[in-house]
Amino acid sequence: MADSRPAISILMPAYNGETFLPLALESVANQTLTNYELLIRDDGSTDRTLSIIDSFKIPQFRLVKSVTSRRGLFPNLNALLKEAKAPLVQILCQDDFLEEEALQEICAYWEAHPTIEMLFTKNRMMDWEGNLGPLPNLEDLPGVLSSNLALQQFFFHGCIPGNLSTVSFRTASAWALGGFDESMRVSGDYDFWVRLVQTGAMGILQKPLVRVRGHQGQLSRQTSSGPFFVQENRAIRRSILTQFAAPLRKAAASFEKRRHGVLDFHLALRTAMKGDWKNSWAILSSLGVGDTLAAAFFWLVTVNNRLRPAAPFQIPEEDRVNQKPGGKAPHSA
Repeated sequence: MADSRPAISILMPAYNGETFLPLALESVANQTLTNYELLIRDDGSTDRTLSIIDSFKIPQFRLVKSVTSRRGLFPNLNALLKEAKAPLVQILCQDDFLEEEALQEICAYWEAHPTIEMLFTKNRMMDWEGNLGPLPNLEDLPGVLSSNLALQQFFFHGCIPGNLSTVSFRTASAWALGGFDESMRVSGDYDFWVRLVQTGAMGILQKPLVRVRGHQGQLSRQTSSGPFFVQENRAIRRSILTQFAAPLRKAAASFEKRRHGVLDFHLALRTAMKGDWKNSWAILSSLGVGDTLAAAFFWLVTVNNRLRPAAPFQIPEEDRVNQKPGGKAPHSA
């Protein structure tokens, strides 16, 4: 009997999205692949978000629920995840945009790479007006990373997908892992990707199929998010360290102090320069006295990381063919 389920479920958490939501919905409506479902859940919007969603009379679009009391991004995503009918899930934030062939290319990649547990699709940045930035580096990573090397990427370079809208994963795997950690304020995506790649390989689709919008309203750009980023990201990296063999664990712990510690210390300085002493102190408190002193030392020695330490990758044998460890990707929630 033929599978009547959609090929892929798109999850769109919505909150006060009237400015960019119509373009995001249009990008889904214009997909070349039509065997999908778009699940939208409104998290207590006070603008025209609901009326915009209602204006799209498209069979594949479904408003899961609208709540009056806001719960936050990661609880909203988990609620959507529970409703997904397809074997694959793609996230699309309300500010972002899918190229017409995105879903078709993503589903084809999954079919061609049945061993992966997570797929990261390259993207192009766009500004408030929709002006596109330069093309991303499409040659920095191979098409598939083993679980071991993916974890190294996540440790040394942070949340490499950079944005929720660039990631797809298996629905069953997400359910098995319990979804996103709702106790996290800003790094629930980073935490979830790390847990996913511990169960299998990560694919990288080297085509810019998603347009990611950068603007001042993003959670990651708010000064108040800084302490949560530092605290949560440090906890995630500590969890990754436990997965490394002893020689790599020692080298990675040193890199943590010389690279990530410096970045965290610099964030505290920038926050203080904006006059936000409360959040600056909260960042330094997350580091603790010992790590703050070490970070200040390496901040001076490396000239604020301009003399950047090399990431001590240890390439597993299975990744050695055509392997390029890659570069830093920004985190943008």
